[in-house]
Amino acid sequence: MFKGIFEPGEGRVLGIYLRILAVLYALGAVVHLGNLLGFGEVPGEVAPRLWVVLDGVYLLLDAVVAVGLWRRRWWGVALFLVAALSQLVLFLGFGSSLAHTPEQRELLDQLVGLHLLTVLVYVVLRGVESLGRVAHSD
Repeated sequence: MFKGIFEPGEGRVLGIYLRILAVLYALGAVVHLGNLLGFGEVPGEVAPRLWVVLDGVYLLLDAVVAVGLWRRRWWGVALFLVAALSQLVLFLGFGSSLAHTPEQRELLDQLVGLHLLTVLVYVVLRGVESLGRVAHSD
């Protein structure tokens, strides 16, 4: 039912953008893995439990998103939007529970900007591609 909404399209520019997003999400998964292994700002054994849980969830989600976007699958696009929008909700709605220092708050602000930008660029590219297909079908 929702598959058509999340269809990644056929356009070359959108395809390149999805590959770039795939690389970014793969790097995100590596960061979450590093945090869980104790290579983050706060070692895993003393990190707040919420951080550990979120790192585990987003490690898995980011890895699946990376594969789905690289392969240009509709579920990759759907999970990209779930990942980006859920992090926006977390960072904007619960940022004070996640960021305890000015540096952490600054990082969350940067991540909010990144997620807003990635979703906006996807929507614009997808819209342009859809309009181009409609114009060529007439």
